[in-house]
Amino acid sequence: MKINTMAKTKIDWQKAKTDYISSQQETYLSIAGRYNVSHQTVKDKALADNWTKARLDTLQIADKKTTEIVADKIAQVNARQAGLGVALQGMSIKAIQEKDADGNPVIKPKTTDDIRLLALTGVTIERKALNIEKKENLPVAVQINFGSPEIDDWAT
Repeated sequence: MKINTMAKTKIDWQKAKTDYISSQQETYLSIAGRYNVSHQTVKDKALADNWTKARLDTLQIADKKTTEIVADKIAQVNARQAGLGVALQGMSIKAIQEKDADGNPVIKPKTTDDIRLLALTGVTIERKALNIEKKENLPVAVQINFGSPEIDDWAT
């Protein structure tokens, strides 16, 4: 005659199932130890109530929500960076358009290189934020000749 060494214990099966579902490290054996019941008892209950499917379903839901949260954060960063890129481009275009009484450009940044860097930085940030930095979409070099008629057409 086999003697059952496990004491009769009232099990909160909902809590045991929640423990199993909420952690991939949990096993039927670890649940059995925690609730002081036999491994077979936990296994039978888990099979009857389909704990494995519930765990997989929960993991899929969590993965989907995590993906959505990350996607939202990426979209927020992209929007902020695109806005910054457009603002920097606007500053550089405004600097290019301003002229003194003789029609020469008035450059508030210290050098024309500052303007070029503003424009390039704005374009780069906007392209990265909009995820268009693919090899086939790389920007071409732009040469700006101050005082040329093309500058007025380009800047408007």
